[in-house]
Amino acid sequence: MASRWLGVVVAAGLFVACDDSTGTTNAGVDTLVDQDTIAQDTTAEEDTVAVALETVRFRVIDPELRGAPVAGALVTFTPPCESALKAVSDADGAISFETALDWSCGSARVRVTEAEHATLVVDGLAESDLLAAGSSGMALPMTYYDLTEYTAESEIVVEGGVEWFQDLSHTLLVDTDTSPSRFQGPSDHWSVGAARGEPFNWIALEFHQGSAPPFRGYDQIIDQAAAGVVRRAEMDRTMAINFATTSVPIERTQIAFPAVPTPSAGLSAGVPYVVIADRSGLTLGYSERLGATALNSEASGGVAWLALESVTEPRTVLLWSASGVESVVLVDGLPSAGTQDVTFLRPPELTSPDKAKANVALTWTNPEPERHVVIAVLATQGAAEGRAVARVLLPPATTTATLTELGFPEEALAGQRLVTVATCDLDQAEGSCRRIATSSPRSIFPAN
Repeated sequence: MASRWLGVVVAAGLFVACDDSTGTTNAGVDTLVDQDTIAQDTTAEEDTVAVALETVRFRVIDPELRGAPVAGALVTFTPPCESALKAVSDADGAISFETALDWSCGSARVRVTEAEHATLVVDGLAESDLLAAGSSGMALPMTYYDLTEYTAESEIVVEGGVEWFQDLSHTLLVDTDTSPSRFQGPSDHWSVGAARGEPFNWIALEFHQGSAPPFRGYDQIIDQAAAGVVRRAEMDRTMAINFATTSVPIERTQIAFPAVPTPSAGLSAGVPYVVIADRSGLTLGYSERLGATALNSEASGGVAWLALESVTEPRTVLLWSASGVESVVLVDGLPSAGTQDVTFLRPPELTSPDKAKANVALTWTNPEPERHVVIAVLATQGAAEGRAVARVLLPPATTTATLTELGFPEEALAGQRLVTVATCDLDQAEGSCRRIATSSPRSIFPAN
């Protein structure tokens, strides 16, 4: 069964900005200016014209935790050809800057750092990007690069057994809507995380693998489902899941979605998959028997999901994946029967050497020149393995970047890392990629 693909789409959203000491084009003056020192001197000469200030707003959020605000993040905003400004996000994750904006001078940049979250850099920020974000401000998504400390401080452990499990050889899935982790395994005993002191919804699925999986696809049938809510929990607790007394109905339909357009590096032999979830990331369902009958052909088959009245904002994630290469589309709502009206982005392909140093320029093909580019640096060891330690969002049509010039903290590039490049159809208001296509990863090593 595929991983939490909704998290992939949401968490891979808005990522990139160069540090203010890089000296790149449109960087402006590399001096940080505290917000309360900004003033326009209009008294030096009688003919001096006052420069109108504009308000620029941002919101720092954690998309894996229901869009929870990230307080205490240092946000550095460099307007076009102006000195860099810095501010710390408040309890609501909000920041605002009063500054002059002369977009004829070039683009802006944003850099966000917080001790426990992946560094976020946004480079080549244009006026249209800020306008697209709306009056509430552009979302700046930051995810925990290591969930261990967050889990210890913010989560409780909920565990227990199950009753009326049909077959112990089947697989159990348990998920909550307040934690980025879940349980899945061939066991009738489970353990998941939940936010301390908050109510949370939970679901449980029993499913089994079919005997004849389709060519390049999945055959996994949901046998039964259960769901419930826990009003409040301040400490670890046990709970038995009873598939008889907390049973919920399962809905099913047949769908089809198109192949990834060619040429598309690595995905002509891709495997299709579907995940249905609510906005918090709570799993609602997935592909049951879904496959493609030939290389680079459409995918078709069945999907199934829990029929929960409490879900008001379900989302469907359609994807192709093959050997680390992925192309994902996020669609609002539950799956509708028949052919899905979607177009998959083509993934870039890294052309620079594998195992290069971080101060050697990355290069890649860009088959979607009208889409933003996302670079993700991933941890390769320990509890954070596979999670992003830094992300950068680059302007459309970009085909090269040097990691050491992107303003990442030293620890982000310490030791061996993996790097991926993606094309992204960016939703500025949510700070997420509504569509994203990711290259296969490459190893990188420290510059020294």
